[in-house]
Parts: sequence; structure tokens; C-alpha cells
Amino acid sequence: MNRDSKGRFMKGHKVNLGRPGFWTGKKRGPIPEHVKMKMSVAQKKIGNKPPIKHGEEHPQWKGGSASYVAKHTFVQRLKGIAKECSNCGLQDKNTRRFNWANVSKKYKREASDYVSLCVSCHKKWDLGKIKVKTT
Repeated sequence: MNRDSKGRFMKGHKVNLGRPGFWTGKKRGPIPEHVKMKMSVAQKKIGNKPPIKHGEEHPQWKGGSASYVAKHTFVQRLKGIAKECSNCGLQDKNTRRFNWANVSKKYKREASDYVSLCVSCHKKWDLGKIKVKTT
């Protein structure tokens, strides 16, 4: 080992030298619940937070009373970005935009209640000039 006259490690010293670590190849059993609780309390003391909850488990979940934007974001997360018009059949081109349009006009939090429309058809749908084909 590379040490100076006071017994300290010198610069460039390699600690492990290729030996496997203590837990390498060993199996660990499941962590008991009382140990998990102790670990949780210890993490809270040092300021670490528990994992973030999503969806209905989240304490600020609003369900059906969520905002217009939140519901459209929910649909886009489930169905992805709209890439074609389900009414006129126009495909994704860089010159056109597509939106998720609400079919029932009740803004339910259901992915099946939204269809992909081009801006032109979406405007006509909102004004009641066309009927949208639902799938």
C-alpha cells in the first residue's frame, strides 16, 4: 500500500484492487416491515421524501372536476400526440396541426371520449357544422 510517513494514503492509491465487494454474489432476503418503517423514519429525519404518487393515489387528485387543460393533457399522455384527422383522413404533415376533440362535449376523463381532428374539422365540430365519426 502507498502510505506516507504518517500512515495516510497517498495520491493515486487504489482502494479495491479488483477484489469483489462484500455483497457481490450474496442473496439478500426481503426487508421486514418493521425495518422498512425504521428506514422510512430515518429518511424523513434527513429530509428525503417518499416516492411521488400518481393518478387517483395522489392527494391532490381532482378526478372529474379537473380543469380543461388537465383533461386534455391526460388524453395526450394516454393516446399520444394526434397525428391524423379521424374525420377527413388528413395525415400528419408539418404544415397542419391536430387536436384531441371531445366527442360528448361533457369533458369526461375517459380516453375513448376524445378523437383526433385537424384544426379545420375541430372548428367545424365545435360550431356544430359536422358530425364526428367515433371509433
